[in-house]
Amino acid sequence: MNSSFSTERPVPAKCVTGPRDVALLMTLEPRPKFQAALTSYARTTRMNVITLTDHRHYALAQRFSRLVIGCHVAAYGGVTSHATLTSLVRLLAIAYIGRAGEPARQRMALIDEINEEIDLFD
Repeated sequence: MNSSFSTERPVPAKCVTGPRDVALLMTLEPRPKFQAALTSYARTTRMNVITLTDHRHYALAQRFSRLVIGCHVAAYGGVTSHATLTSLVRLLAIAYIGRAGEPARQRMALIDEINEEIDLFD
């Protein structure tokens, strides 16, 4: 495991995931080596996996995802652009917050607390 993700303190109980949680996986070429381990962990915890990917990876993503959203992705100069996936994530977040209301805002506050507790950001 990458040492940048480890902490000296145990993971707080509020970090536990389960069948009502969703792992949002954005995957484009080149695919990271840890992707299989990540999707395996999600399956173990019964988390739902929603994968945002390009159309070339769509069929493979269906093997480990509850839902696959295929996106048209541009590759300028041989470098894949993540702009489409980033925009889609923002739209999904806005739609979810609008639909879920207060529980979504409480969950966002909890995520902020966790990020602060593990000192994730500057």
